[in-house]
Amino acid sequence: MRPKRVLLGLLAAGIVGWAVFGAWLWRVSDVRRALPAEARAAAAAVRDLYPDHVPWLLRDADGRFIRTDPPGTASGAPARRPRHLHVLAWQADERRLVRTDIPFWYLKLKEISLKYLLRRAGVDLDSLGLRPRDLETLGPGLVLDQEFATGDLLLIWTE
Repeated sequence: MRPKRVLLGLLAAGIVGWAVFGAWLWRVSDVRRALPAEARAAAAAVRDLYPDHVPWLLRDADGRFIRTDPPGTASGAPARRPRHLHVLAWQADERRLVRTDIPFWYLKLKEISLKYLLRRAGVDLDSLGLRPRDLETLGPGLVLDQEFATGDLLLIWTE
């Protein structure tokens, strides 16, 4: 009888854990329909935060990602550690604007859950070669600013 109670307890804990994760996911992500002008304005507002900053990841003509060395990374630790990772994704064909704001502590604690969370915004961290420790060494700034021929847009930044 005891193993059955333990199993039920574990099952209940798992369900509660997924419910909490789902509620948190809902809170940190904003998915809505938007006009192209709204998407461009949202992207411009992000770019205005870092007017002289070159994104850490650039895409070459073959579609491969190339890492740049943002100012200040050669000296070691950044002056300020990032507190949040932000993703802004515009899916032109669906006129869908996705914004996800993730506390940086969560990046380090739940890297696998983060991958699931960002897939909702169309971001695959593995294909970008991004790990939380990489982002932390960069400090606040643009990570990726990518516009696609389809009209889609993807901005990732830390602050």
